[in-house]
Amino acid sequence: MTAAIFDKLFGQLDAFSKQIGMPVVIGEYGTLAIGTVEKHAKWIYTDSFVRAAHKYDIATMVWDIGFDQLDRTNDVLLDPINTDILINASKDIADSFVSQDSLYLEDGKELNDQTVSLELNGNKLISIYDGTKKLKQGKDYTVSGSNLTITKGYLSSLTQDLGVGAHLRFRFNHGADQTLDLINYKKPVIATVEYTIHKGAVNEDLAFRLRSTTNWMPNTPTGGLRGGINFNDDFKSDSNNIYLTKDILNKLDDDTLFSFKFWPRDQEVSVDVIVHAEHSS
Repeated sequence: MTAAIFDKLFGQLDAFSKQIGMPVVIGEYGTLAIGTVEKHAKWIYTDSFVRAAHKYDIATMVWDIGFDQLDRTNDVLLDPINTDILINASKDIADSFVSQDSLYLEDGKELNDQTVSLELNGNKLISIYDGTKKLKQGKDYTVSGSNLTITKGYLSSLTQDLGVGAHLRFRFNHGADQTLDLINYKKPVIATVEYTIHKGAVNEDLAFRLRSTTNWMPNTPTGGLRGGINFNDDFKSDSNNIYLTKDILNKLDDDTLFSFKFWPRDQEVSVDVIVHAEHSS
């Protein structure tokens, strides 16, 4: 779907370029840093964008402000796989993709085999590593067509602590590597779900304590004022708390329900916080 959209757009741009007799340079494109977007979505976007642009001989310049693609202070790429995908797409080298970048395992639930899809694009899967440990095909995982299954036996061998239990790296005969994080999580619980504020008189950010932790979905549009609010400007989070900023709270005229969503997306785990906005006497 993404590739088809870019192909259509750049095809129209190419036709216009030829009509006016001028070449096209796209001077800014890209995504936010990993941690604010899904890795898989970012990599698919980069591959589709660059591949379509080069099909129509459109030059591109990736966007970066120092913490999305490149750590300029230390001269370190922040997402080397995305860079590999960008270069491969510009050279018409096919990359392969895993259907997701994270696999979530709910704490306390019985483990079962877990299946993800592979988009090989003519390539072959060579190996899977967790750090320096090579997984064994047939024991730790199996492959059937485009489906790869991580076995219950392998999952049971991992730490059951919350967080990333394994960081799997997929290697193919051609193209960039892919990764898959195996994450143990608990559904989040908020200690207090209702707060009262005085309209226009909030002097500090409001913190909501999380009783259990999971992966925060920071850029999800969050129900409330105008139907959605912005990460960092209106709300933020750390490992133990969610914060509504004083700026957003002082804009409230009426009682407002804020809903905060967490990974994993497919389970739609959410936390509802009711905020009453009332005039001070």
